[in-house]
Formats: sequence, structure tokens, C-alpha cells
Amino acid sequence: MTGQVLGMWVNTGMRDEPTQPENQVAIPPTVGEHTVFKDANCSLFLYLTPLCLLFLLARHILILQNRSNIASRRDASYIMIFFKTQTIVIVAQVVGFLLVSTSALPHVARAIDGQDWILESYTELVPSRHNEVQDAFKNKLEGIRLGSFIAASERGLNSEGVYDVRGKIAGKDAVVQVMKNTGTEALGEVLALKDRGELLYSGYIVISGRYEPVIVMVKVPGKVLSDTREYQRASDEGREKLKKQAIKLMCKAVADIAVQSHLLHYENNIDNTLVTVSHGKVISAKVCDYGASVTFKVSGSVTRKEVYDWCKARWTPDTWIVVSDEMPF
Repeated sequence: MTGQVLGMWVNTGMRDEPTQPENQVAIPPTVGEHTVFKDANCSLFLYLTPLCLLFLLARHILILQNRSNIASRRDASYIMIFFKTQTIVIVAQVVGFLLVSTSALPHVARAIDGQDWILESYTELVPSRHNEVQDAFKNKLEGIRLGSFIAASERGLNSEGVYDVRGKIAGKDAVVQVMKNTGTEALGEVLALKDRGELLYSGYIVISGRYEPVIVMVKVPGKVLSDTREYQRASDEGREKLKKQAIKLMCKAVADIAVQSHLLHYENNIDNTLVTVSHGKVISAKVCDYGASVTFKVSGSVTRKEVYDWCKARWTPDTWIVVSDEMPF
């Protein structure tokens, strides 16, 4: 089967007609997801707070009026009216305050790692920018030739794995990330890659005879440090030295991205950092995998030094763990 997409004819290698994808359009978060409730809670907080203040004011006015009436007339009917009115107002006041308290809880300002320059995650951005990604997984992408399987699903909570791509796409080396679904996490990752300038395409391609949702992105050069020959052959002291070099360069890359693209690659662990090693020294480190729940917008006023210092304090050779380091051989 052949197809003409992306301006070229290629052989997909498929003999049988693949299973057609369902009419699965990327949908916004459903009720029950945190992002929807966060926006709703903000509105509730804004509207219910003045309402509760009005309840308080009305309560005190009624108390003064009823006290005056009772004192002047000493009428039993006014006493009944007083208590009934008081009961209604107090119940309404309690209910109002409970609603405000409940709605405000998820909206409490947070400071991730104590850093107020870290703003909302890309998962939380999806509702407000849904028009940008509502058709992200609508189209079939033919003409993309998958290469070797280069990353297992364990390295991405919302990913089934990553494939290399044969040839170039839009003149760039690329990889294909197979998604588990097309929900909020997938949409958020599309947004993050778009903001970073590393998104090429998203949609469906044929894998093992069926259409699967994928994100096609620019390939980040390098290898995970633990996969390099230099690291595997190094002594414990040598490995620690390589880690220090990689962390320093990785934090510099994270700081550059934060200032240039106004987003924070938070999950910059060793598996999400691709390095280049030359003559026994790490000379380059770049981050990959922009999972929506662990990629954040940052304040426009944040500086490289702030981000770099935060990153350096967060990661040390002891905390930047390579799984194979802990496995007996």
C-alpha cells in the first residue's frame, strides 16, 4: 500500500488494509478532571464571596430591625418572625461559606518547589487553549516510515513508546511517539511541543496493521547517559563525574528553554536527558519528553539564573539515578 503525504511517495510496507480509526476527535476534559473544576472553582469563588458578604450584611440589618420591633412592641409575632428570619439567614450563610471554602481549595495559589515563577501545567492549559488542539488527532498521516523502536513505554506515562523515523520530515530528523490515548495529557503535550517549536505533526499512522494516535516531533540528538559506552565502562568515581557534567549542561538547557519559550521542563531526570560524550567528557545535554502534567508555563520575568539555580539544587549525582546503577549483575 502506498500513499502520498508530506509531499512524497513512500512504501508503508503494509500488505493488508489497516483498521480504520474511529472518528475520534480530541475532546476537552470531562467533568471529574481537575482542570475543569479549577476554572469552575475560580468562578464560584468570585461570585459566592460577595454573596456571602451580602448575607452577613442582611443578617445584621435584620437583627437590628427585629430587636427594635421587639423592644418597642413586645409582640410575640415579631419574636417568631425574628427567629424564623434568623434561622433562614444563618442557614444560607453557612451554606454559602461551605461552597466558597470547597471551591477555593483547589484554587489556592501554589508554589511548586517554593518557586512562585512556576505557573500552571500544560494539562491545566488545555481548556483555555482547546481551540488550538481540538483537531490535533483528527487526520491520518501516511508516508511516515517508522524505523527502530528506541524508547520503551516505561519512559512515558502517556506513551506506548517512541520510534525513530527513516528519512527526514519537513527537512528535519524526527521521532514518532505513540500515545495511549488522545485525552488531556496528549493534547497538553502537543501544546508544549508547539510552544517549544518541536512539533511537526500529530494524528494517526498505521502501526502493526491498525491506526494509532501519534505525535511526530523533532528528534533530540544524543543518548541517555547510562546508555553511553563511556558511562558503562567508567568507575564509580568516573560515573559521578560524568553525572555532574551532564547535570550542569542539562540545567543550563532547562534555563534556556524557560527564558526562550516560557515553559519549564520539570521532569528533567536522567532518562529525559540526552547527552553527547566526547573524549570522556559530556559536551552536550538536551532534554526531551514534554509530558503535559510535568511541563509548566513560567513567569515572563524569570531569569536564567533563577531556573539554573533551582535545577542545580534539585539534582545531584545521588538523586539523578540510573536504574542500572541499582541492579546487581
